[in-house]
Amino acid sequence: MPDYCFTCATALGWLAIVASAEGLLSLSWPAESAYAAVTSLGPLGAAASPSEPGADWQGLLDRLQAYFAGERVAFDREPIDWRGVPPFRRRVWAAVQSIPWGVTRSYGQVAAALGAPRAARAVGGAMAANRLPIIVPCHRVLGADGRLVGFAAGLSMKARLLSLEGVSPNL
Repeated sequence: MPDYCFTCATALGWLAIVASAEGLLSLSWPAESAYAAVTSLGPLGAAASPSEPGADWQGLLDRLQAYFAGERVAFDREPIDWRGVPPFRRRVWAAVQSIPWGVTRSYGQVAAALGAPRAARAVGGAMAANRLPIIVPCHRVLGADGRLVGFAAGLSMKARLLSLEGVSPNL
């Protein structure tokens, strides 16, 4: 079965989601239009067949809309298609996926939790490659001093997402 892509509008903009029979492959950052959201996913978005989400994914869409409206929701049980994700990156994403709403960790804390206390930079690399933002909440990972650092969607988006969760990071 080929990968498929569907979109949804949220309070911050349009999201595009690519999924397979195994689970989620990619999620866009909020964009100005459905087209822009799909385009931002690059080859994964371009290769996926346009689709409606169907009953299997409607709950996810409802939770994403609630999240971007500022409601407390969790995404820790979403099925993920781990295709192409190296083992260390998968471990990092799973660890970050378990960080609860409104809680932050440093890159070093995530590395230590993985049993690799000197791997903070590698954790940062895994976060930079995160293709499932919000589902794998990389915005909850901060610098050692609690400051906002390294975020693909820009530090203002990171601050905005943390603010949705009631967190006031060091700027």
